[in-house]
Amino acid sequence: MNFTHALYRNAHSFCDFTILDEGSEINFLTHGTLRLKKRPGWGLSVFSLSDASTGVCLRGVKYELENAALDNRFPLGVSNEFDAPEAEITVEQGVLMVMQTKKQ
Repeated sequence: MNFTHALYRNAHSFCDFTILDEGSEINFLTHGTLRLKKRPGWGLSVFSLSDASTGVCLRGVKYELENAALDNRFPLGVSNEFDAPEAEITVEQGVLMVMQTKKQ
């Protein structure tokens, strides 16, 4: 079992969780809404770890989505940017990996 598969399995089984280091913050969202404060010099990417994640909304970012479906075969949510003081990421069903990373 690889690391991403283990994370996906645990996110489905337990609750939402976060991994942090000095250059990145990775959140796993299984349902509901995640609100993130804008950090100057940081980017944002959203990936579906499920075959399908539905009811996905991205607000307060440059490339917004409303009630979209993301899958794990095409990275539609990659390389986004904050466009407001706070970003809001919502998923109704599925598992999302939300990555904030420092731009080099």
